[in-house]
Amino acid sequence: MKDSSSRDSSTSDNAAPKVKPEPKPLPRLWPLQSLLGEVVNDATEAHNARRNNEPRGPITGLKSLDREIGGAIPKDALTMILGNTGAGKTAFAGQICAHCACPAVYLTTEMAPVELLRRHTARTTTTLLGKLKSGELMPEQVSELVGETVRQLDHLSIIDGTTAYAPIRYLLEVMETVKADAKHAVLVIDSLHTWARGSGVNLSEYEALNDHLTGLGRLAKQARCSVLIICEQSRAAMDGGGVNSGAGSRFIEYSADLVLDLKAEKGIKGSGEKSVTLTLAKNRHGAAGKPLELEFNGALQRFREAEK
Repeated sequence: MKDSSSRDSSTSDNAAPKVKPEPKPLPRLWPLQSLLGEVVNDATEAHNARRNNEPRGPITGLKSLDREIGGAIPKDALTMILGNTGAGKTAFAGQICAHCACPAVYLTTEMAPVELLRRHTARTTTTLLGKLKSGELMPEQVSELVGETVRQLDHLSIIDGTTAYAPIRYLLEVMETVKADAKHAVLVIDSLHTWARGSGVNLSEYEALNDHLTGLGRLAKQARCSVLIICEQSRAAMDGGGVNSGAGSRFIEYSADLVLDLKAEKGIKGSGEKSVTLTLAKNRHGAAGKPLELEFNGALQRFREAEK
């Protein structure tokens, strides 16, 4: 007969008691009357912003795009950026961060932060990107150019997700700290698929993408910030693009307020630019399906509206 002292340690008097998981919060019931104050507060905010000529969220810096999406990037919501190869998705998101007029955080999971800073420097100082890496410029010149960029973009921070995974709870803490008392803030995820793959969780791509998108949706509401997400396109949709072209999960388009689809034309013009059509594939704040014609200069990492 076994001595009682030899029983499994998990049942011993010294074993830590099992902790019951906290119940998940339930959704709130809103009688219509209780929503009246919310609507009036929003109307007051909109009126004051219009009267003072202030955007109600982060701006993109492209006037036609801002106008089509209701004046600014939606707050507390997700915006998807899709595009074919060479359309300049990273440059597009970076330019928005530069012009958003609020604190911005860029999570990079593919490109080194130093390279992103070079690209910002190319656009900000109108210096060819190749010159910043070729050795043509004296170190003092590079220091001056990069220093000027850092001064102009003092509202922007970069999270290096190339060396370690950034969990949702960490991103939420960062956004709450960076935003502080600001009215608006922007978080960019570049890219959704690489970030989700880096989590190390044993899930299918479909499950991992959905989990990460759900987390980002909650983060946007908790931190009251705009989240821009660069997505991979499926191979079948590379040429056609569109709202359903995100690879791996249909939740990509369903979870977003905006889906911006960039399609680059082949060939570079004498000006060094290529034509890129930006289509508002989904737009909960205006008309969907409208194309906007842009010009993208890869050497300067700069988008501009095409001349009509």
